[in-house]
Amino acid sequence: MRRLIIFFPVVSAFWFVATIAYAGIKHSNYQHMSQFISELGATGEANGQIVNLFGFIPTSFFLSCFVCLAIFLSSRQIKEILGLTAIGVYAITLGVAAVFPCDPGCVADNPSVSQIIHNLSAIVGYACGVVGVFLLASSVTRKGNKMLGTIGFALGGVAVVMFFLVTPEFSFHGLAQRVFELCMYIWIMLYSFYMQSILQNK
Repeated sequence: MRRLIIFFPVVSAFWFVATIAYAGIKHSNYQHMSQFISELGATGEANGQIVNLFGFIPTSFFLSCFVCLAIFLSSRQIKEILGLTAIGVYAITLGVAAVFPCDPGCVADNPSVSQIIHNLSAIVGYACGVVGVFLLASSVTRKGNKMLGTIGFALGGVAVVMFFLVTPEFSFHGLAQRVFELCMYIWIMLYSFYMQSILQNK
């Protein structure tokens, strides 16, 4: 069971990257730097439903499994539980955004209900993800691992900046979104390795 603490986030990250890469190839003239990730599964896209069902939803599922297992194996300190719960919200909203895909282009003057839910889930999920990184970074620092805590705060800081750049008004919002996701997954995987090392020493 302890090995799964690393398995789930690594598989989730691999699945996410593979989905984006494959769907990007299949999506005509898709630009990773200037288009949202969600456009790959947008309403009306030829492979949209497949991308959401077999790409983004499994990504969410594996990451959610990590959070559940991490909470179960955690030291149950309040800051740690809150941090993992916040990461859990981020994980779940990845799936919610896939169940409720955005409109074509992910920007609409008269957004559909699905687009509204999609946007709200993304905002809530991303915000909770950042909060989760800071809480867990603070938790590991308090436990004596200052280096890992510093890395967490740095990744969280970059994620905050990217969060505000993931907007259609920014020409490279696709790049900003990918950097945000990268920060999240780097931290989650580092934390999973940290948790496994703690569990092995018990």
